[in-house]
Amino acid sequence: MSGQSISIGKRLAQHLLVHSDTVSIRVKVDPDAPLAGDTLRRLLREERTLIHALNDLITISEQTEWLADPFTEDRRDIDGDRQLNLCESCVHGSAKNFENLNTVAGKDGLSMVHRLLGEYLSNCIAYPNATEGHYWNISAPLKAGHGGPPARRRTVCCLTVGMVETFVILKNRKTDALEGFLQVNGSVLYGDLDPDTAYIRLKRQHPGIEISAANYHDSGPDNLTIDFPNIKALVRLLNDPHITLAAATATLLLMRVRKAPATRQITHCPELVSAAWRAL
Repeated sequence: MSGQSISIGKRLAQHLLVHSDTVSIRVKVDPDAPLAGDTLRRLLREERTLIHALNDLITISEQTEWLADPFTEDRRDIDGDRQLNLCESCVHGSAKNFENLNTVAGKDGLSMVHRLLGEYLSNCIAYPNATEGHYWNISAPLKAGHGGPPARRRTVCCLTVGMVETFVILKNRKTDALEGFLQVNGSVLYGDLDPDTAYIRLKRQHPGIEISAANYHDSGPDNLTIDFPNIKALVRLLNDPHITLAAATATLLLMRVRKAPATRQITHCPELVSAAWRAL
């Protein structure tokens, strides 16, 4: 269990509804908390040192090796046998959703979606073959929108790590342009530069993008969202090693926090993942 709560008793009662096998809890005293200016930021930072769901599958040394060279490590993982083992009911209806993508994205747009999804998976998701379904999921919803109401953009595909949307492609209802956003780690994105200087530099390197604070902070308070206005802008982002490293760091930290819940697993579209691998 993680997060803030006014009533610990009520929070535990809610937690037990999902995790009925809980037999004990651990409480950590934080004597420096009263001195923290931003208690929520401190809480989120401390959580990252306590919760490591991914360690059950991938060792810390393997995670470090992956972050040093995501593409090489992911290619080794992808070349192995597909390890997806979700129950049949979890992916029921995914084939229909996959077929519907042809209508939503269009023939030309669809091939680009497949290729760019493959690029993202092989550069920004740790060992995607081994972690598919249980740590990250990709959905292709029949009906879903962003912005509004009424929704200004139609969701083409949405990749989530744990509970958080990290890579989303949308279709503008007015212009039919494919646009969207991806999540990155701000500390890696800005590096040693002050945020204002780094922001201006990134805007010059990637015209049309917008950078803002992420809506959710499962892995800490320094995650950012980069909105891209079209596919060309997304291509530039995924061709920039600095951007993909920031995105890879964000997804790795999210995986360390939690596995994907059942509500995400039932939206997974393995057919779309297969198409992404074929497009590489």
